[in-house]
Amino acid sequence: MKAFSRSALIVLAAVVVAFAIYNRGVVTVDFGPVPWRVDVPLYLLILATLFIGFMIGAIVIWLSQGRWRRRARARAREAEALGRELSAVKERLAEAKASAARSSEPATAVMGTNPPAPPPSGG
Repeated sequence: MKAFSRSALIVLAAVVVAFAIYNRGVVTVDFGPVPWRVDVPLYLLILATLFIGFMIGAIVIWLSQGRWRRRARARAREAEALGRELSAVKERLAEAKASAARSSEPATAVMGTNPPAPPPSGG
């Protein structure tokens, strides 16, 4: 996957460099009612516009997905709490099994030393 990402990045960089080389003409950007004029290369204007559009789109998507990120954080906290609860239950179960094993050992030892009396044979 890394190799694919790197090769795609190299191809994209080559396209951007080629675009910049072939679009070096200078254009004048006029900022409307404000008396500002800027002369910039065409490739810089287009790449800056694409970057600004990308950033605006990324911000809009990030803001619109806030609800899902909140839900994911809540689910992660819930899963962590349930994991802790499960660990505590497992510990209590292990303690209960150990306690039951300890309490049943003496009873079997006593039963082993004092076998029950055989039933009376009567006739």
